[in-house]
Amino acid sequence: MGEKKKLNIFQRGILQKAVTALAYFGSIAIGAYILDWADKRIFFTTITEATQRDIISAEAATGLKRFIEGRDGTIIFAIILIGLFCVVLGWLFMRWASKRNWSWPVTLPKAVEFRTAMRKLGVTTPEDEISFVKKYKLSVFIALCPINGDEQENIRAQFYAFAHHSTFSESEVFERYIGKKTLCLDANDYDRLIMEGRARSSLEESVAIAEKDEEIKGLRLALAAAVKENQAIVAERDDLRGKVGIQDAQEGGRVVRLRKERLQWAALTPVAERLIREAPAGKIYTLPEIKKAFAAEWELRDDLREQMLKLTGDTATTPSGSMYDAIKEELKEAGLYREKGGRPLKNSKGQG
Repeated sequence: MGEKKKLNIFQRGILQKAVTALAYFGSIAIGAYILDWADKRIFFTTITEATQRDIISAEAATGLKRFIEGRDGTIIFAIILIGLFCVVLGWLFMRWASKRNWSWPVTLPKAVEFRTAMRKLGVTTPEDEISFVKKYKLSVFIALCPINGDEQENIRAQFYAFAHHSTFSESEVFERYIGKKTLCLDANDYDRLIMEGRARSSLEESVAIAEKDEEIKGLRLALAAAVKENQAIVAERDDLRGKVGIQDAQEGGRVVRLRKERLQWAALTPVAERLIREAPAGKIYTLPEIKKAFAAEWELRDDLREQMLKLTGDTATTPSGSMYDAIKEELKEAGLYREKGGRPLKNSKGQG
């Protein structure tokens, strides 16, 4: 890509701008002159009318003032209309001047036909073409002869100074010279614009990719956190299941144990009552005697042994140590049992 074509002040359309400014200030001067002339003519007419009425005298000033104050208000409307006419006329003259191209010609090493360049840049409507030129402040040229094909070398062209001017840029100018295939761009400007567009697109793609990478990274972190949380929930669930299973098993075992003890107490209770009731004077029972008495009672209780068989699968059973401890406490209170090495207890049956 070559260097951008440098234009001098005349090639950049200083004459066109100067003529436009001259038209602008000239219109103001002409409008002011016309207003001044009209006002003087109106005033002279008023003075003449006042003279004809013999108003101008020693008291001319006072009489003239009264006359001017009392004159018809339509005159001021005439002045306003004249002023508006001058403004419109000046504006039209400036528009006409802005459509003339006063830029000095320059030779472009290579020029690209304007509409072809716009289509390659993705701009498809005339309105968008003008907006695109204004947005990127493109240097637009008007070739002195039609461009053959999409590009042409060594083209003599004039710089269009008002191409991106918000006030004087005209779609009519664009369309007229586009139709003649004389509106063009400097190839170096066009190539630079293409490179900037690619760089901009690449930057936008890079930004979009970076944003997507950050989004994916965030999703991965969220997924990892979710997996970890799920693992914790599963572990907690399994732990609770284990605890519930153990609790259920313990509860089931406890129920079976309580049912066994109920059957054992059904035999052990009458044994304790009989031992207390039938104990001879001075009798002290031993634990083996208590166990033997239970075994004898158990053998006599077919109903209890049948229930135990259904419950445990065996008719034989042995009360726990705590059950025997309870029986021993009963016998101690009756003075019929004491631990080995303990102090002799007074036998309640021997008193009296």
